[in-house]
Amino acid sequence: MKLNDKVYSVLKYVCITLLPIVAMLTSIILQTWKLCDEATINNIVTTINALASAIGGLIGVSAVNYYIEQKKERK
Repeated sequence: MKLNDKVYSVLKYVCITLLPIVAMLTSIILQTWKLCDEATINNIVTTINALASAIGGLIGVSAVNYYIEQKKERK
């Protein structure tokens, strides 16, 4: 699987920048305003972080496939 450049760039931004910020803000806001119990907050934040990890895996596979393809083209 190889993602096109636009999709790769968007997913990389979401994975590296956006989702970690969302996880942090979710944790802080929910705890500060006591909108959920601690276990629910942990579950929500863990789910957001798991999503970021899954996207990171996808872009990692794409990057490896891209470099393999580039290496074959150079030969």
